[in-house]
Amino acid sequence: MRMKIETYIENNELDQTTANLFHESIICYKTGAYKASFIFSYVALLNETKTRVLKCGFLPDGLDKGQWDNMKEKLLNDDEWEAHMFTNLVGGRNIFDIKEQSKEQIKVFRTYRNACAHGKKEEIDDSTVNVLWNFIISHLNKFQINGSFNYLINKITDYLDFTKTPVDEPFDMIKREVISIVNQNNFDNFFCKLINIDSKIKQEPVLQSRIVNILIDLYSDDDLGGLIRGRLELEDNKMILMNILRNSKSSPCARSLSQPALRSCWLSIDDLDAYAHFVCLILEEDMLSKTEYDDLINNIMKNVSNDNLNIENPVTKKMLDLLKGMNIIDKIVEMVKESNFDICNRNSGLFIHYLEDLVAVTDDKVLIRKLYDYSQSSSYEGHPNELVKATKQEIRRRPEIGVAISDNYQA
Repeated sequence: MRMKIETYIENNELDQTTANLFHESIICYKTGAYKASFIFSYVALLNETKTRVLKCGFLPDGLDKGQWDNMKEKLLNDDEWEAHMFTNLVGGRNIFDIKEQSKEQIKVFRTYRNACAHGKKEEIDDSTVNVLWNFIISHLNKFQINGSFNYLINKITDYLDFTKTPVDEPFDMIKREVISIVNQNNFDNFFCKLINIDSKIKQEPVLQSRIVNILIDLYSDDDLGGLIRGRLELEDNKMILMNILRNSKSSPCARSLSQPALRSCWLSIDDLDAYAHFVCLILEEDMLSKTEYDDLINNIMKNVSNDNLNIENPVTKKMLDLLKGMNIIDKIVEMVKESNFDICNRNSGLFIHYLEDLVAVTDDKVLIRKLYDYSQSSSYEGHPNELVKATKQEIRRRPEIGVAISDNYQA
């Protein structure tokens, strides 16, 4: 059975020495050498934090350059680095954003490490190693150098600046840093800074698109996904949500929205291609309650009647085809039977799309009479001819429909 620590090592980008230490720890654990396993994992924890200090490209908060250089120099000493790194983690000059409770836990681990190394009588078994592993899995990614948040924002800003970063540069490496640095406490600050980055750089549509792609990319993380969804459902961020829903990769985000947020979206989207795409997603995933579906269909009919939606658009056609499984045919039948020609004429695109389905309602004499009458241009002289022309053209294109209408009318 695969252990959690093995999955952690595989899914996180660790320093190679750190990864090797963890692998040695696992080998020892599986052979029952728990003291050796504990030491290897403890040293791996310190080595990974040491690597972050040595690779850090900025001056941490609260330190001057001399202090920072001195700290790095001490960590390069092969004989003393472990003691110095321990002090850096739990000491008064806390260069890492570590809570007091975690510091106390690291002190306990230090005691166990010494017991393992010096043959003391402390009992070290598999449970002791697992406690350390669970701590590492839960906390190591959160051990970030103070000032790393602002460093991260600057890094994202550079990533979005086309004069500094190629357009096709993947976001994967920065994404890992975001997941490790951003948490519930600083997420609101991160979100606000991210969506306002475009004010610092030359504004271009492609920039907005890349910010949207970043949010969609981060949505796949369990913790950040929930935080992003919470912000997107706020009224102030509706435009950002609209931009996300226009993106072809927005499905995971859309599926997680609440019913009120979904309703707000399909009532608000002004980009008609995005509207049709979003409605298709709603219908395919069966995301609404029955009441909401009725309101959605009414909204779709309103958009079609106002000529907002292009019936010939493939996405719109897909949307209308998906609606056949709902009660839209009944609503159109009702519209044809109870409305005058002018109202039906304004819905001619919708009417023609479902003409074959309407004809299938062969037992409704009132409906069939109206359909037949609409195909007779002489009956509506002086009216706009869109519906008349469309009906005649459709009957001419599909003679079997004309025969069905004519036969029922004659009957």
